[in-house]
Amino acid sequence: ARQIELRTDSGRRELVRYDSNTRVVYRQQEHAVSHLEPGDYVAVRAQQDRDARSYTDYITVRESAQDRGGYGRSAGRSNRLEGTVSYIDSRRGTFEVRNRAGLTVVVTLPFNASRADRDRFNRLREGDHVRVEGNYVGQDRFELDAFL
Repeated sequence: ARQIELRTDSGRRELVRYDSNTRVVYRQQEHAVSHLEPGDYVAVRAQQDRDARSYTDYITVRESAQDRGGYGRSAGRSNRLEGTVSYIDSRRGTFEVRNRAGLTVVVTLPFNASRADRDRFNRLREGDHVRVEGNYVGQDRFELDAFL
């Protein structure tokens, strides 16, 4: 979809589209858009296209979620999530897990995941039972630290 979801300072959620020419700058170095992480504090140069949809060609990372210890993290404590894989999006590095209560949680593989975790992600299949450790970055979103 080539879009990112932003939460504005006023608390609103906005979808902003980007393309392969969109620049992401962090600490005076350029990065791929895929390196953005949930909880990064960013400034976006947003414009509107002919259809009044927002898009950006430039994103500045003002503060990385990793620098702050991660969005929604509590003093280094990790959470565990266990359930059945119901959907895999290998392009985005995400998969959905349905837990015992029947709730679906989207799990995100961070761009700096270990080789072992990337390999495990690539072997995932719908219906697999998984146990993962990481942190919730929203009510139904979870950032993976490791497969267990």
